[in-house]
Amino acid sequence: MRRIQPRRNKNMDSASSAATSKKLLADDAHPKQAAHLLQANETKLSVGIEVAGLALAEVDYPQGIIHLTSAAARMFGLGQSACTVPRASVHATFHPDDRDELVAKIAAALDPAGEGWFAMEHRIVLPGGEVRWLRVRKQVLFEDLGSTRRPATAILAALDVTQEKSTEVALRHANEALQLFAYGASHDLRAPLRQISAHNSLLLKRFGERLDPEINLLLQRNIQSVRHMDGLISDLLAFAEAALLGEDRPTPPPVDASAVFRAVLDTLDSVVKETCASITSDPLPAVSVQSAHLEQIFQNLLGNALKYRQETEPPRVHVSAARAGNYGHFSIRDNGIGIPAEHQTQVFELFKRLHANQGRFAGSGVGLAICRKLVERYGGRIWLESQTGHGTTAHFTLPVPPL
Repeated sequence: MRRIQPRRNKNMDSASSAATSKKLLADDAHPKQAAHLLQANETKLSVGIEVAGLALAEVDYPQGIIHLTSAAARMFGLGQSACTVPRASVHATFHPDDRDELVAKIAAALDPAGEGWFAMEHRIVLPGGEVRWLRVRKQVLFEDLGSTRRPATAILAALDVTQEKSTEVALRHANEALQLFAYGASHDLRAPLRQISAHNSLLLKRFGERLDPEINLLLQRNIQSVRHMDGLISDLLAFAEAALLGEDRPTPPPVDASAVFRAVLDTLDSVVKETCASITSDPLPAVSVQSAHLEQIFQNLLGNALKYRQETEPPRVHVSAARAGNYGHFSIRDNGIGIPAEHQTQVFELFKRLHANQGRFAGSGVGLAICRKLVERYGGRIWLESQTGHGTTAHFTLPVPPL
């Protein structure tokens, strides 16, 4: 006797529940009322499936055929009404570039040792040459014949996501164009700024001692303003790059977080000496991110810890990390002025500056927004713990290599 062993999941439980309800209704004392209720429920289900845009099919593996609903037949370009066709007819629609991966995943779903689950987004080519994207899910049910377990049937559901994919491609192209524009505009902006800075510096060098003190001061302020503008352009470019990073980029090789941290300390050496800061660190784990991105995160967070310091004591900063599953949890604790609780999420917004009216805390309001974009790009998260007057701890998580 054949015995089909389905993979237990919510969908199967729902199907079982529906079957039980059907039996109960069939045993009801009012068969006409029960039949009417069943028909009404089936109509609602059919309408719901049609509204959702789902196309359904049932695969018969021993016979090598597929039973397609009308929607599925139209989706695969095999007619306008429900039909039964050989499996090869549907497989012939697979896009050549997706065929190898599809064949491999189908084989894995049919492996008796597995759970029979198939999920993939792939392309098909219709008879007229039109290419469509489908999001397909399939559950294979197996049967036992003595000691042999083999595929018996499968329920397949497909959704046409061509428009969604087209939108993704359009957004990617728009992002690439925007990035090119940003880099071009930054070059055009920086060239005159650097000329202004060079000319002002030259005037100070040659005539500084003979200039009126007020003019001398104005020239120095011009140079400072140009440097600030140049820094703002750099920050905006870094933010644009973080925002435009593609999700489909390959995982980078592991990078030594301790080595990156030491490199960042070297770049902050003058600020550390000027503020008499103490910066310490525990051993840090390797992380699977690009070195330049980790450097940017450390640079911005450590820079903030040194900038937003108490007036009464030098900055003290400690960096620690611990592995938490597939991620490393980093913490950067300082003894600075702190951040009110109601502002601890707002500071990650672009151009958000809590101390813009305080002259000693100059900045662009972009650094923490860059950090958030970079951390989230790798599937991590970033948050703050702080209390006004009692320092801040910045937390962020990044993926780590497998053990």
